[in-house]
Amino acid sequence: MVGAFQDALIAYLNEIVNTRAYLGELSTPEKPVLARSDLPVVLVDFVGDSYISPLERVLEFNLYIVHMSWSKNRAYRDRNEKSVLALCEQTDRHIHLVRLAGCEEIRLQRLQKIYDAASDAGYLCVYMRTIKVVKDYSKGEC
Repeated sequence: MVGAFQDALIAYLNEIVNTRAYLGELSTPEKPVLARSDLPVVLVDFVGDSYISPLERVLEFNLYIVHMSWSKNRAYRDRNEKSVLALCEQTDRHIHLVRLAGCEEIRLQRLQKIYDAASDAGYLCVYMRTIKVVKDYSKGEC
């Protein structure tokens, strides 16, 4: 069920931006494991669930919205920051209240900047959008 929703979310987001499952690419933000050709990218990470009733399960995902400028030049950094903010907004508009894989509407939660720094490689900016979705098992399995 979690896998089906995650796959559907990735496919849906791929309509607007390169998207894939998070596999630890940002575990060391100073040395991200990302290819230039992959950026910008949204990484989807299942972080947990809870039951709000015997038949209703809340799934929680983090979306890591990542962009990198390969230059330390201030103008490129500013452009990169504006680009990633625009991508956050575009992603929100695309998924807010959408139903996927037999689940209820996607609910947007907190957006926060979790990394923002220049390194030898350039300027990396990462925002994390938390989303929640309810699966009501009384309506069938998804």
